Amino acid sequence: MLLGWKESLAPVVKQAKAAVLYPGGGLHTLVCGPTGVGKSLLAELMYQFGARAGVFRPGARLVTFNCADYASNPQLLMAHLFGVARGAYTGADREQAGLVEQADGGMLFLDEVHRLPPEGQEMLFRVIDKGLFRRLGETGPERTARTLIVCATTERPDSALLRTFTRRIPMVIILPALAERTLRERFKLVRRAFQTEARKMGAPLVVLPEALEYLLLYDCPGNVGQLKSDVQLACAQAFLRYLSDGQVPIAIGPELLPDHVRRQVGDIRARRSELEELLKACPAGLVVELGEEPAAEEHEAGFFNLYEVMERETRALAGVVASPEELQRRLAATVEAHFRQFLNTVQRRYEADRQQLTTIVDVSVLSAVEQAVAYAEGHLRRVLPKRILFGLALHVQAALERLRLGTAITYPTLESVQVKHPREYEAAVTMVRMLSQQLHVALPEGEAAYTALFLA
Repeated sequence: MLLGWKESLAPVVKQAKAAVLYPGGGLHTLVCGPTGVGKSLLAELMYQFGARAGVFRPGARLVTFNCADYASNPQLLMAHLFGVARGAYTGADREQAGLVEQADGGMLFLDEVHRLPPEGQEMLFRVIDKGLFRRLGETGPERTARTLIVCATTERPDSALLRTFTRRIPMVIILPALAERTLRERFKLVRRAFQTEARKMGAPLVVLPEALEYLLLYDCPGNVGQLKSDVQLACAQAFLRYLSDGQVPIAIGPELLPDHVRRQVGDIRARRSELEELLKACPAGLVVELGEEPAAEEHEAGFFNLYEVMERETRALAGVVASPEELQRRLAATVEAHFRQFLNTVQRRYEADRQQLTTIVDVSVLSAVEQAVAYAEGHLRRVLPKRILFGLALHVQAALERLRLGTAITYPTLESVQVKHPREYEAAVTMVRMLSQQLHVALPEGEAAYTALFLA
């Protein structure tokens, strides 16, 4: 489940769904964001969505790899990724398949991809561009792999990766930091974290108002990951006390919170009204009952959009189906039919793709982007791949969503993009001006930097 799919993460979910469903096995994707924002979770949900949608081969895996694990040994890193031929180096006494082969027909998630050495990036580009690779030490014909590649990085893609990286991966998804998300979303994240810990401890909890206020307001540079860890530390302290006094519900007061939570409270004046509105609903604190499930609105349907279908079907089958097993079978058939109907609309050629794209991107946005891309092709005197149009349309839609929500947008350094891609940047400035005029919105000038990266 992805909390915030209707709020700050709405543009992210749209981009991720579109990347998975793009005809031909999906669009390779680069996910950017600071530590702890949920890049790995997003990749996992993309795989689950693709598996249910029939994008991946039946039984194909999600293979994950953190490039930082072997960053100090590039040869070993590439051996893990691409495999090893017998005799490639001392000790290589047998053939060994790499992660690219293991992910064939499925998805390969590469975390901290900025730690991949340049030679490893070039080999990865070969897989991205042609679906071809060789094992380490292999000299024969190249092997093939049909794999959707999702990369994650905490670095700025324009400065930390090879210039060709963003050119080959037009789908760039930026996950917002926790500080950029609403207090309402943060409240849900805190509640879910305590629900998880209550199930582990086997006892109900109550988070006292002062402790709840600290958790909602403190500076949390480690984002959602750190928030969960801090909740866990507080619960560990509370559980020790519970073992001695046996008192339930287990009370979580401010004294149990880690020191940095109480020390690093940000400026509450700007968020006072939002905070008071949230705390109004729980004046005695946040009560978490044992076995409590997330509230109905938190069963985030952002990736599957199947919950309404399943609820309607469940109501229709109530009292008709004899057993829970039969109910599950019927529900599964409904879900399968729903996806089949959906996929029938996307697995066509470009003319049909444009129609399908309008279910994700506003027609006005797509039309404006098509005109801007046509201008860029004339200015640069080259034909741009359709995936550039697709990725740019999704990016503009996401930018508009973030502007509507008042969510901050981080841009690449303008100067670096201008220096590296002067012609593309020149075209991009005009494209952003065209988009602003046609969409009747003042797009930030930083959009020219992103647009130039799409064209580079």
